[in-house]
Amino acid sequence: MHLIQGMPEYVLNKLQSVKNTLARVVTISDALTSATPLLVKLHWLPIRQRISYKLATLTFRVRTTSTPQYLSSLLSVPRSTGYSLRSTNRPLLTVPRTRTSTAGRRFSCAGPLVWNTLPDSVVYCDTFRGFKRKLKTHLTGLAAN
Repeated sequence: MHLIQGMPEYVLNKLQSVKNTLARVVTISDALTSATPLLVKLHWLPIRQRISYKLATLTFRVRTTSTPQYLSSLLSVPRSTGYSLRSTNRPLLTVPRTRTSTAGRRFSCAGPLVWNTLPDSVVYCDTFRGFKRKLKTHLTGLAAN
């Protein structure tokens, strides 16, 4: 799913259209029914939030278990600056610089980008199950706005 991160808007819009149609089919609704309440009823996240959900859960797993090793080696914590800032206690990840938009779609860039935008209440979860629950609640709130 992380390969979809950073895709052009028209591609994401097409995927969202397919998901909306599928929600109408599953709920046996007509084509003129708004898909937004159907997605909420089915507990389905919109495409953009679903991509963020998959990246965040993968990043959480890699950070807490350090496996698989090839992904764990792609995530790094920023060096300490020596300054006392409120953000220094937060487990932020370093986002490497890239020259192309395609390179920015790699897990080493996309994972930290999504992780660093999560609120503290989500980041500081102890269990994977609790993390997923709080993450989905957070992303559902973003989708509603």
